[in-house]
Amino acid sequence: MGKSLSEINIGPAAGVVRIAYRRSDPTPANDATPGLVAKNVLVRGHRTSIKLEPLLWDALSDIASKEKRSVNNIISEIDGLKSDAQSRTSAIRALILSYFYISSRGRPLPDSDAAAFWPHVLKKTFNAGTGKR
Repeated sequence: MGKSLSEINIGPAAGVVRIAYRRSDPTPANDATPGLVAKNVLVRGHRTSIKLEPLLWDALSDIASKEKRSVNNIISEIDGLKSDAQSRTSAIRALILSYFYISSRGRPLPDSDAAAFWPHVLKKTFNAGTGKR
């Protein structure tokens, strides 16, 4: 289908702001958030759907490959460490950011102890074991 112009109205009745954007499918059935990709994953044995930006899915896949883990395993670990107040997608984004931030600053551990990097990232991201954020 061709692209069409849609509108979103935001704000109180006194000052409505109109934001125009393009949608590839203007039908009401297509209510997906633009830019997000939904994927089915297994989180601690339960199937669920998670929506992330394509770049974040790529980053998560890269992390899984580097750490020799599956994406499902990584998401399950994140789910077990995040606080109840934090959404799963927010926790995934935080982990991805932490992983690449810590990596960019140089791994804080000797290469011979590369296996300890993943627990270090989890601890830094979720303050695992401290109960604090």
